[in-house]
Amino acid sequence: MGVLEKKYRRPTEENYITQNMSDWVDFVEGEIQSLSDKIKGLDDSNHDVLIRSTVETIKKQCHEEIWHELTDQSLKIAQIKHAFPPIEEAFNNARARLLPESAALGRRGTANLVFGVIITTAALVVLSSLALNTIGLEAYRLAVPNGLLDLGVLTLMFVPKLSLAIFAQAFSLFFCGFIKQVFQK
Repeated sequence: MGVLEKKYRRPTEENYITQNMSDWVDFVEGEIQSLSDKIKGLDDSNHDVLIRSTVETIKKQCHEEIWHELTDQSLKIAQIKHAFPPIEEAFNNARARLLPESAALGRRGTANLVFGVIITTAALVVLSSLALNTIGLEAYRLAVPNGLLDLGVLTLMFVPKLSLAIFAQAFSLFFCGFIKQVFQK
């Protein structure tokens, strides 16, 4: 370790703010001036030796820095490559399980929707025929003796029968809405 390395080490993030910057600058300027004076005082043979040793030192330090950087990067890449296959396998397994379930759910939902519509339509046909067939001509003549069409009386005669049909229709619409929500999820 040189004088510079012993006295002033490279500031880290932790002590960078607290270090006295003016002292650091003064010290570096003094060291540079001292090295400049030494280089000027050397003859050509010592000058070449100094250059070679400086180049070797720079190469060595660069080699170490680059080696550490590459090692760190390769470790990160290796960790990523090591972590990726289990994640990919878990994703593929989950996808393989969910795709058939999703398709089966779609088929069941479609079948339920078709059956619900068929049953609702059949219920409306049956209830309408029962409602219309139960109001006989004689019952209507008793309710409306003059024989004119009275919508109020006709409606009152249909209300008990149609309320059951409306209830069945509301129930089927709720059922269809429920199936639609299941599809959206």
